[in-house]
Amino acid sequence: MKKTNELKTSANLESGYFELRNMSFCYRPIDFKPITRTTKHEARISPRSRKNKRESETRLTDCQWKAVGMQRKDGWYLDVKCDKHNHNPLPYIAGHTSCRYLNEESTELVEKMIAADLPARQVLRSLHHENPVFLAIARTIYNAKSKRRHVILYGRTPIQALMDELESDKFYRALECSYDGSVKRLFFAHVDSVALAQQQIQLRALVRLHLQGQPVSDAVAAFVGHTNLNASFSIGFAFLSGEAELIMCGL
Repeated sequence: MKKTNELKTSANLESGYFELRNMSFCYRPIDFKPITRTTKHEARISPRSRKNKRESETRLTDCQWKAVGMQRKDGWYLDVKCDKHNHNPLPYIAGHTSCRYLNEESTELVEKMIAADLPARQVLRSLHHENPVFLAIARTIYNAKSKRRHVILYGRTPIQALMDELESDKFYRALECSYDGSVKRLFFAHVDSVALAQQQIQLRALVRLHLQGQPVSDAVAAFVGHTNLNASFSIGFAFLSGEAELIMCGL
């Protein structure tokens, strides 16, 4: 059962009563429709991006169960509009989303652990250790991570947030994107690392291959400098997308 956030009120001056209504619905109230997650500009999406399109389904089954709680001068009344469900009850209470919400104290604890880059299973284990009857599941932690990420990005894409961070920290940076917004080339290096670099710079390339044995697709290159004591330090990093770019760079 799910309650609406708003209370409906009605008044009848002729009959002399005031009525307060609290609408309650089943937690599966809407028609079942498969959901496809796509971007706003689907026409501009490259074929490679379309293959990565994620499809998911909803648990809503158009259940018509509904009840209305009414508060009048002489007390509360419950009016059940429809008492039939079109689905079986859940075998466990944690299956209800409303029972898995994080309270203020738990939300603060989860945000601290997420900021420390702890995995979801460890965060969940800590919550259950603090409160054994806690009903949160792994999806609850993932949703909290997604919400925190949305707040940090503040409407920006991850690459936009990265470029803003590099600019604030005074990095040399270069970015090139394709027509669909995917990154083709990215390079960044700190000014102090560039100043410390000698004439001889070692290039270490970490190349990622397709699992199916296809040709090289993307590569991440690390530019490493060496000191007189034969110690190494990172100068900059580059990301190159596509086999053509890799051939041009001699990787």
